[in-house]
Amino acid sequence: MSILENGVELSMFNKLSEPVLEDKGDGFAKHTINFEKSTKIISVNGGYIAAAMLRTVKAICDDTPANMSIQFIKRVAAGEAKIETEMVRISSSQVALFQVSLFQKGFLAAISQIWTFQECVAPSVHTGSMPVVPHPDEMQSIESIIAKRMPKAPFWEAFEQRHINFLDMGKRKNPTPRSLRWMRHKDGVGEDRFSKASAVLPIVDVLGVPAALNVLGPTSNIVKASTLNLNIQYFDISSIDGWLLGDAYAECINGRLLSFRVQVWSISGSLVCQGIGQMFTGGQAVDQTINDQVEQ
Repeated sequence: MSILENGVELSMFNKLSEPVLEDKGDGFAKHTINFEKSTKIISVNGGYIAAAMLRTVKAICDDTPANMSIQFIKRVAAGEAKIETEMVRISSSQVALFQVSLFQKGFLAAISQIWTFQECVAPSVHTGSMPVVPHPDEMQSIESIIAKRMPKAPFWEAFEQRHINFLDMGKRKNPTPRSLRWMRHKDGVGEDRFSKASAVLPIVDVLGVPAALNVLGPTSNIVKASTLNLNIQYFDISSIDGWLLGDAYAECINGRLLSFRVQVWSISGSLVCQGIGQMFTGGQAVDQTINDQVEQ
């Protein structure tokens, strides 16, 4: 369902993660964002927080996102937050660095560094290839798989999903620490580069836990996990059009820290981005390398 705001049609994703400009000057901007309850899994999803922070940069710069790193300092609750964005460097080659800080109730909750560059006409080449998986139109929806097994959290209502290895979860028939999933925003995303770049961030953030669960099982103490940091390297942002394939590996759980890496591919087979992240898990301390457990 699309939403009209000031006569302009916005997708649900845009509405959830588009900050409102409060102040703007030479190389800085201040925004307000209102995170709705539907952005929560435990707290507000780290991908939506990252998306909101990334989008503030376009108030200062209309270049192309190249890299984003973000540290999550405090859990962000649904409700209002303030975002301050500052350009800290621009080079003669027109590569710029921005620092973005998010505050809630007066406390610093997240801080990010974002690189952008001026687009040029150059070949787009990557040496990897997209995993060979069924087309999403050939697969069951996640609703048809889990309808009788568990309620669907409001967060997931923003997405259509096709889980490629969902049924392996916890059964150890194929205990690979990997999560492969088609996802797309039900109401689409904006056409500008920052909207496209931010659209992949919730997808990157949510796939680390299910990758680990495919080995450890759904009763593992990692189910409640808070994102500590993400680093995203962007490639072919322009190829984003509808379905996106997330391919995630959970590398290790060590002392309650879950590390993961993920690649996101467009439906056309182009590499959109790759990222790495780390989460702080709930429950008792765990000290095990997932790849070692696969071999057991």
